[in-house]
Amino acid sequence: MRSRRAWMLGVGAATFWAACNFDADAQLCVATGRCLSADSGNDSGTDAGADAGSGVDSGLDAGPGTDAGKDSGIPMVGDGGSSDAGSDGGPGSGSTDAGCGTWLPVTRAGLPTTPNFQDAFPAGGVLFLVGLDVPLTSGAWAILPSDGGVAISGTFPFRLNGVFATSDTDAVAVGAGGSIASWDGGVWEVRDSGVTSTLNSVWLNQGVWYAVGAGGVILHSTDEVTWTPETSSTAQGLSSVWARPNETYAVGTNGAALEKVGAVIGVWNSLSLALTSNLGGVWGTTPNDTYIVGEFGTILHRDGGLTWTAEDAGVADFLYSMWSSAPNDIYIAGNNGTVLHSTGDGTWTRLGCFANAVYGTITGTSATDIYLIGPAGHLYHKAF
Repeated sequence: MRSRRAWMLGVGAATFWAACNFDADAQLCVATGRCLSADSGNDSGTDAGADAGSGVDSGLDAGPGTDAGKDSGIPMVGDGGSSDAGSDGGPGSGSTDAGCGTWLPVTRAGLPTTPNFQDAFPAGGVLFLVGLDVPLTSGAWAILPSDGGVAISGTFPFRLNGVFATSDTDAVAVGAGGSIASWDGGVWEVRDSGVTSTLNSVWLNQGVWYAVGAGGVILHSTDEVTWTPETSSTAQGLSSVWARPNETYAVGTNGAALEKVGAVIGVWNSLSLALTSNLGGVWGTTPNDTYIVGEFGTILHRDGGLTWTAEDAGVADFLYSMWSSAPNDIYIAGNNGTVLHSTGDGTWTRLGCFANAVYGTITGTSATDIYLIGPAGHLYHKAF
């Protein structure tokens, strides 16, 4: 058993908010080590870290990972994805709402200067942020108080891809080379995952933590310390995991989609989606409504039955993330400045106020408190 290590905090100073509207950054320094022009967005997105397990050996030994992208075979956030007619930062081909409200860039003191945030999760009055530190040789984390106070932040010797939190004193982050770290309110403690495959996403369901990643790896833990592999029924890279009571889902490359129903710890079954495109995220709005999003503008919806129905948002971008405050208030974030909204009726509106950037995570605590996160320092907040 390897020894645990703890990384202490760094604390910043003052606070301020900047006003919208905003322009696209000249370039996005992507996770593969190359820089992508902000109006490119035409990378196929299948080469970013496709060599499973090429990062560090678990983050417990010193040294950053050698592959800066997610090892799921999907593009790491900031790695381009598929293109769309609206690649100039303007609206795509779907319905567009240019008056999409006031989204303020968060430039809070204490935040890293130029982070590539990969994931975020709100809990206990704070927003946990994880990703990479520029120049992409180490991981970055930040904890942002929702009351406008100074953020705290720091770095890891490995990149971080996903985070889930239950409170401001309890969170788990996962990343390169099987790295797992848990937050206790004062320090991050690195845990031994027992695997070297990069982990991309983590979620908690009924007291059981799940982490998924390259090569179809699925781990679970009941104490955040000891992690045990599960039978995943796929060798495809898994990019995202999400759960509600008695149901847990994971999605990834080449149409891989898994579901576990019933027992919290058990066997995962493959879903028949009849597609081979890469999938970025999974989310549910009610006990019966489940959505899957991904490459080429893919949106799949299952409403209580066994059939998944495609919904057309009029975009062809890679859709990475989904979040909802209610069944009639649903958001999707993706490449080329794509942010979509639906009231749950199967139609989607593209919010037209976003510059041509990659938005890898959308999350929030309520319909009046929403965050939009991406690389190159993109962090926006909408408070109604």
